[in-house]
Amino acid sequence: MERTRRGEFAWTDLSAADLDAQTNFYEGLFGWSHTDMPLGPGGGVYRTFKLNGRAVGGASPMQPQVAEQGIPSS
Repeated sequence: MERTRRGEFAWTDLSAADLDAQTNFYEGLFGWSHTDMPLGPGGGVYRTFKLNGRAVGGASPMQPQVAEQGIPSS
């Protein structure tokens, strides 16, 4: 297992209220790209963020019951 060095960005996972808007934000901020993996019928996608071809994080759409409670992306 590869470890991060001190000060190096580590993996993060986001439950996103607006996956596309948040993808645009992080790609613009960090220079990331992404690939999507289907989560099954009606399940949306799991989005893996990459930097220089290396996976650095992921995101998926927030579940509706969570969003309905007013919980922000986290």
